[in-house]
Amino acid sequence: MRLVTGGATGAWLVRVAAAAARREGPPPPAPGLDPDTGLRLAIRHGLVAFLPAASPPMLATRAAATAALQRAEARGRLSVLRAAASAIEPVTACSVKGPLLAERAYGDVGARPPGDLDLLVLPEDLAAAHERLARAGAVPRNPPRDLRRPPAGLPSALYELSGIPVHLHWDLRNSPATRGLARLPLSALETEPTPGGPANLRVLAPADAALHLAEHALRSAYDRLLLLVDLARLLAAAPPEPGRLAARAATLGLGSPWRIARAALASVLGVEAPAAPGGTRPAEARLAAALARDPLGGVSRARATLVAVPGLRARLALAADALCPPAERLRRMYFETPGRATISLRARRLAALAGLR
Repeated sequence: MRLVTGGATGAWLVRVAAAAARREGPPPPAPGLDPDTGLRLAIRHGLVAFLPAASPPMLATRAAATAALQRAEARGRLSVLRAAASAIEPVTACSVKGPLLAERAYGDVGARPPGDLDLLVLPEDLAAAHERLARAGAVPRNPPRDLRRPPAGLPSALYELSGIPVHLHWDLRNSPATRGLARLPLSALETEPTPGGPANLRVLAPADAALHLAEHALRSAYDRLLLLVDLARLLAAAPPEPGRLAARAATLGLGSPWRIARAALASVLGVEAPAAPGGTRPAEARLAAALARDPLGGVSRARATLVAVPGLRARLALAADALCPPAERLRRMYFETPGRATISLRARRLAALAGLR
């Protein structure tokens, strides 16, 4: 018997996500559905836009209001994303996830909850992008000390444009958690032009976009069911050429994340996905099985780290993280970069919660 976070309400929400992933009509409300739990879990997992109108009136009304606000915020972020790309022309930038993923996978920019904006640029273009963003009014929060040689341990350079956080990445694998793995700069990825422009703004090609979602879901320990729905809808809206996904997974070293994502798509959402290179390893099968037992509960972050970053390096990273006090871990993550102090709104809120100054 599947154990689902949220009981009958959580199980119903998983069926809602599966119907959205397969582009089917919503399931009927579950007997004993709790509106408060339903809305809380839907917001937590980014599924508010998929709550059916046939939900109990209390849930349907609150979900509709939340979804309307989500769509308005997402449209605003899409405008800021295009403004940021226009500001750094002629530097080429690739949008990662965000509103363009929602537009591509769902045909509706408001289908996904809005978040920070992520642009991937070439390392050698970082200095030019920084200068142009600053000229356009973006406020730098934690730019690298040397823009010509960004450090390997800094995940991204953070800016605020029109009050929205914009991250400039120079590598999709540029965090302490993935240090030592093969790099994923823009030059290694396949991209496509963005409908509606600007001309320098691109998106990941279908195979690479799916693989990046699979790795992102694994590194975040599948903490949001939306990531699997995103993957299913992206594969349906922009299917890769036959065999292309397996070939790119082998090239980019993303076979393990894709094998787990493929198993999770089938067991949780009932969606068949393209084949993955190589055979499934026992650790991958155990992680996928754990996710199938409780899709809303995610998986153990330690187990996900061991699979995402295999070997001694992952074990050392886990040990160092476990020995680090929570407050110090938070300070190191959001404040301490080489010679700089991050003062983003998110960092300030988290610091206030942790009692940091």
